Amino acid sequence: MGDWCTLELAPHPRTESSAQFVRLLSVIDLRSDTVTKPTEQMRQAMLAAPVGDDVYAEDPTVIELERRVAQLLGA
Repeated sequence: MGDWCTLELAPHPRTESSAQFVRLLSVIDLRSDTVTKPTEQMRQAMLAAPVGDDVYAEDPTVIELERRVAQLLGA
């Protein structure tokens, strides 16, 4: 799978300076799917992404995302 998804784990805001935390928040905002606007590169990745039905665990993009997150979390 390509580099369409890069996950950076944020430090807890109480352990880092406010400025560092705000810079991290400006990268991606997960409050809503309408807050972060996709770049052209992100749109192209979405157009090229293989798709499947996630309800039946057939979406290869979701499967890869779940695998990567599990790996990051040591699961």
